[in-house]
Amino acid sequence: MLAVAVSTGHAAEPPGQAPSSPRIDMDKLRQQVRIVALIEDLRHDDVRFNAIKAKRQLWHLGDEIITPLEVALHSDDRQQRLLAASILSWNESYVPTARMLEVCLDGIREDLNFTWYQPVLDDEGNLVECRTVYGGINPSWSCYAVLSRHATAAEPLLARGLRSDDPRQRFLSALLLAQQGKVQYTSHITSILISRLENNHTYRDANLACRGLYLLGPTALPALYSALPAEDPQAKALIRHLIWHLAGPQAPEARQLDPHGSRRRAITCMWHDPAIQYPLDRMPRGFRTTNAWWRKPDA
Repeated sequence: MLAVAVSTGHAAEPPGQAPSSPRIDMDKLRQQVRIVALIEDLRHDDVRFNAIKAKRQLWHLGDEIITPLEVALHSDDRQQRLLAASILSWNESYVPTARMLEVCLDGIREDLNFTWYQPVLDDEGNLVECRTVYGGINPSWSCYAVLSRHATAAEPLLARGLRSDDPRQRFLSALLLAQQGKVQYTSHITSILISRLENNHTYRDANLACRGLYLLGPTALPALYSALPAEDPQAKALIRHLIWHLAGPQAPEARQLDPHGSRRRAITCMWHDPAIQYPLDRMPRGFRTTNAWWRKPDA
């Protein structure tokens, strides 16, 4: 049996006696055991809300969780991998590994088959209930943010994402590459983004696609002209708006969208020129709606 001496002091050894084994910091040991247990709770299991509670507690810990979370990125459980990546993404000093970027690419897929919840806590921080809402602890948002911040390092993965079987992964890969001005992928990027200019009742995607095509620059013009005449009124208006920006007001088919913003101001006080002003930190929602009438006049 191994006897372990626990002490907070550093008393000198008696003369002639061999140095004792290193002291064990029991507080540190208990914290390590706690971290391992919390990361285990991130797995997809039959215990309700344990992953939510574990994620919230891990959020507030320091750099000591980085190594065990990196181990969890190799887990055989998809939920555990994605939540580990989501927690790591909130550490501002963390530089993502190649494995982290791979998990984040998986995290922007549309086929995530989990139900995500928003935790409701009391004044003492105890979990009271969990409300089902889009984006509650959905890791897609943080995975997208990581890929956006480290798009250069993730370029090979994003290039692979252009050929994905998942529509949102294809779209966001194209968008991130367009933001980086990767014109070598122009044919794939323009094909994916132009298809998203239509009124498909997916929130934000037309605005984001328009912004991505603008950032791709004049290299996108041949594909934009080839897409005309578009049958969808929204797509046609956005394509002509992009031509107005990229080729100039006098170019064939160029027409500025809502020049004075009058239509958009009638809809909402928060409006943008989708080509040059739309925020790039947004992400298309993962649901569709059939009553999105207010989006029909514009993107």
